[in-house]
Amino acid sequence: DNVFAAWIRQIESPEKESRMNVTNDDLGMMLNAAEIYGSIYKDGKWTTVRLTENNNPDLSPVVASYGDRAIVAWRSLGASEMPKNNTTDLSTLFNVENTIRYRIYSGGAWSEAQIAYNGSAGTVNAVDVAMLADGTALIAYTVRTGEDETTTETFYTAVGTDGGLLTTGRLTNDDTADLNVQIAALDDGFVLGWYAEHIVSVVDGEPVKAHDIRFAYVNANGSVGADLFESAGGDADASFTS
Repeated sequence: DNVFAAWIRQIESPEKESRMNVTNDDLGMMLNAAEIYGSIYKDGKWTTVRLTENNNPDLSPVVASYGDRAIVAWRSLGASEMPKNNTTDLSTLFNVENTIRYRIYSGGAWSEAQIAYNGSAGTVNAVDVAMLADGTALIAYTVRTGEDETTTETFYTAVGTDGGLLTTGRLTNDDTADLNVQIAALDDGFVLGWYAEHIVSVVDGEPVKAHDIRFAYVNANGSVGADLFESAGGDADASFTS
């Protein structure tokens, strides 16, 4: 009966002619002008609403719905300075804010934005969301807690039917690179899957890595279930990639 969509709109763009170089100042301006929009298709027409209006980069929107209820979650970022022209890893710039925010559509209106993850554990690398029939939602995300890829961990935040936070959980805490978490809703809970990679041995000075897809089940109340197999059983010969 309806469709929900979310995307980024570039509010400002640099004044550039074809083949002109784009500087990091231009890129910084474009990032700060990235805003999230949400739209509902119902009764043969789209109704679009601007969900963010600020000077921060708002990126990576994801959307989930059931019936007439939906949730849009996104990465909200902030930097203390514009990027330098020799900067290659722009994620290191977001030292002021690196959070996940969300808004709920219910009863014909969008709620105010709330924080699902406040950035305290590290920088966000990926985010996904799913919703149950009763309106409970789960936001799954990958966080880099340290300096390298092996410190990426899988987290989740459960959002209740009233739109408020139920709980936040951490599913991994190891030396494995846990990347690109995805989520799906079942009748009474959520299944999360993500790519996992770790070194199992070193041959002739080269690391041999095991590649796997790991899984977790989270109940509607935000607790972790115990009756789901933990992984697809990948090893060094597996062809899984992130």
